[in-house]
Amino acid sequence: SLGGAERSTWEIAQQLRRIGIETTLLSAVSSQSSDFAIALCGCDPNKKISFSAYQKAVQKYLADNPNDLIHSTLPFDFVDIYHPMGGSYKESYLRNASSYPGTLMPLWKRQTHFLNRRRTVYMKAEVQLCRRERISIAALSAYVKRQCIEHYEVSDERIHLIPNGVE
Repeated sequence: SLGGAERSTWEIAQQLRRIGIETTLLSAVSSQSSDFAIALCGCDPNKKISFSAYQKAVQKYLADNPNDLIHSTLPFDFVDIYHPMGGSYKESYLRNASSYPGTLMPLWKRQTHFLNRRRTVYMKAEVQLCRRERISIAALSAYVKRQCIEHYEVSDERIHLIPNGVE
């Protein structure tokens, strides 16, 4: 109910279950109840949960519940597969900066991007994740794959092109 990435993640989890793969979907908060979806930080979808608080909640859950594979749409450096649904965070701030007219405003936006604390936290986490050789990256497009290679020097072998499915 929140948006495209959330809906897509929900649909992936449902499809995996349909083909017989035991799946648990972890979220920070959720307004949707399910036998396989667990809201780790409550059920108020209007409540903002920090990256670090959610990361700790996920790690606690995983410590108590063994798993075979961790597939995440957030840049946690303990996952097996990272699936950046909207592309890389670095590309996001670069595209945002370039969307302004003229030359001064884009330059100002690039130089002050760190003032967006939430995006900076996610971008730093993404840098750490991309340094981990054991983590595979599921890219939704060749464009996202290029972002991982150009911004984070991820080797081509670690990035798997997995376009969004269409029913």
